[in-house]
Amino acid sequence: MKNRTHNLPSYETANDKQNESYAKAVLERHGFTVFSFGQYSPCDFFIFGQSCSYLAEYKRRNHNYGQYQTVIMPEKKLRKLLSMAEQLGSDVLYVVQFNDGVYAAKIEDYYTTIGGRTDRNDPRDIHKVAHIGVNYFKKIG
Repeated sequence: MKNRTHNLPSYETANDKQNESYAKAVLERHGFTVFSFGQYSPCDFFIFGQSCSYLAEYKRRNHNYGQYQTVIMPEKKLRKLLSMAEQLGSDVLYVVQFNDGVYAAKIEDYYTTIGGRTDRNDPRDIHKVAHIGVNYFKKIG
């Protein structure tokens, strides 16, 4: 299936949606109200609690927390999320499910490099990425 906006392939699977549902349930157990966005939305969730709200991006990583010093996301996506969050008076939350748990970080600090995925043999997967230190992530599930 292709992304209707940019004519790029979509790699999202049913298993990805199942992992997202699990992360949503973890957030809800922490007392948050969580709304899911559609497949081609700029982020996965809008989350709010009594005194906070977040635009949230979810990723599943197939390694344990701490195996790498940073977690990456496309820098262009992060800039867009930070801009949208500022307009809404919200923050950006990065929710990552590692093999050993679900972790979340409010994104306040990051650095950029060129990087991305190489396992799909898609040259569009190499681009500017934002690195968020794992030390910012807290285990939530």
